[in-house]
Amino acid sequence: MYRRIIFCIVIGIVASCSSFKNDGELVGARKVKRWFEPDPYGMVLIPTGSFVIGQNDEDITWSMSAPQ
Repeated sequence: MYRRIIFCIVIGIVASCSSFKNDGELVGARKVKRWFEPDPYGMVLIPTGSFVIGQNDEDITWSMSAPQ
């Protein structure tokens, strides 16, 4: 029984030692081609940020206040 425990500990120590030098950080997959989503047919790119379409007269910041 004692030999089995020692054997498992030694196997665990040997298995935990590796030749890869990643300092314990998750670095992700290597050598993966960058993927870009294709533009749908007939669509144009709208830059990120705020985009308002149509007439806008609503005051969102005061929409939740109680009437007086």
